[in-house]
Amino acid sequence: MKLERLNILPIKNKLLMFFSFFILIIFMICIYASVYIDSTEALFVSSVSINKDIMGLIRSTSSIKYFGEQVVEDNNFDNLNQYIQFSEGLKNQVRQLEETSVSNVYLINYENIIKMIGTYLEQMDQGVNATRFSEGTAAQIHFNQASRTFKLIEDAGSRFSSQVLEVTVNDYERVVEIQEDFRIYVSIMIALIIFYSYVYIFYFSNNITKPLDKISKRAKEISSGDFNTSDILIETNDELVLIGDAFNKMNHDIIRLLEEERKKVQLEEAWKDAELRALQAQLNPHFLFNTLNIITQKAILNDIQNTTKLIKSLSKILRYNLSKFDAPVTIRDEMDIVKEYGEIMKSRFNNKIVIHYNIDHLVYDISIPRMIIQPLVENCIIHGYNASVRKEMTIEIRIFKEEESLNIHIWDDGIGFEPEVIQKVLESVEDDDGIQHKGHTTGIGIGNIKKRLEMTYSNPDIMSIESEIKVYSLIKITIPLNRKDDQDV
Repeated sequence: MKLERLNILPIKNKLLMFFSFFILIIFMICIYASVYIDSTEALFVSSVSINKDIMGLIRSTSSIKYFGEQVVEDNNFDNLNQYIQFSEGLKNQVRQLEETSVSNVYLINYENIIKMIGTYLEQMDQGVNATRFSEGTAAQIHFNQASRTFKLIEDAGSRFSSQVLEVTVNDYERVVEIQEDFRIYVSIMIALIIFYSYVYIFYFSNNITKPLDKISKRAKEISSGDFNTSDILIETNDELVLIGDAFNKMNHDIIRLLEEERKKVQLEEAWKDAELRALQAQLNPHFLFNTLNIITQKAILNDIQNTTKLIKSLSKILRYNLSKFDAPVTIRDEMDIVKEYGEIMKSRFNNKIVIHYNIDHLVYDISIPRMIIQPLVENCIIHGYNASVRKEMTIEIRIFKEEESLNIHIWDDGIGFEPEVIQKVLESVEDDDGIQHKGHTTGIGIGNIKKRLEMTYSNPDIMSIESEIKVYSLIKITIPLNRKDDQDV
């Protein structure tokens, strides 16, 4: 099970995204409020500034009127310089205000006042110049015109101030209304932020607590010995997914280790059982009696060569059985014992048992479990040979490599297997537990061999049997060679 996953979004990043989103919303609200307040303030400042400028012009115009009257009506030229100074200053102010942009609300009255002040200055200048040149009548006419213009300026200034005040009041009321709407808008935004915060916190906490509850529940099940429940499924797309995968992997590893331990115990029990049967067979009176009887007969007939050969074969078999049973052996060692056993059987059945050996020279040094081939050959003779069916029996042992496997085929032309017997053997339910096989060198049956091979190589299909009654039997064993320990089974 892979623990690495793509597109994992850490919990820290989820929190950062959540808080960044709401901080951005609050920041935008603050920016909007700041811009709105600045624009409102600018509106009031602009209105007050315009009104102040107009009122300043009117006051300056009133000062010019005062000094102009002193010059025109009283012929007091001592105030002429004052008049000229104020007049130039007012003209400069008028020129500056003409270049100032004004809201359309005040534009008409503003421009009219500026024009009237310009007209007033021209009329006063004409009256003062006429007085300087002793043109009293003309001076008085210009002065009267200027007085009427001044009156219009005062009226226009009064109306302008009233307009500014009215507009300012309207703007203020509108600002108050907008501020109220703004407060409602902000309140709604804050309520939505709080609501969605609670929703997200509930969703976020639920996405953390639910997987943790699953892991906690599964941990309790494992602690109670229940390892076979389904895997934990976590779909939060964060670190908890990796924790869940790691927990599932741990559970699978525990199951695998327990299964390996169970198989190991079974294998040890099978080895012990097979070893016990081998030890019992070393004292098997039937085998020893039959073999010694053959040796005695050969001795009586003075067949010293065959007698010596049989004694050597028997001693090798007994020595082989006395060796450590669970130690692996090579094909060469196993086949040496098979050949010794074959010699004894040939003598016992008067050469009616013929064994052919077809062994690939490349397989002799490959290691296999002890007592695999010899018990199968023995089974062919004890259960397959029947003189009433066929006077002679042929056995062929073929061992060869094929790709990544070692193949052991044992064929005979004996009486064969019944189908139900084959099924029992392949299902490891052969009735050979605790039973002495009369005439066997060992007490090891096919079922014991199959069980040991299955547990050694973890392959339930390692052995197969083909048979046709009174025609043939073929036992096939396929041992994998791609394991590191194949040479040290």
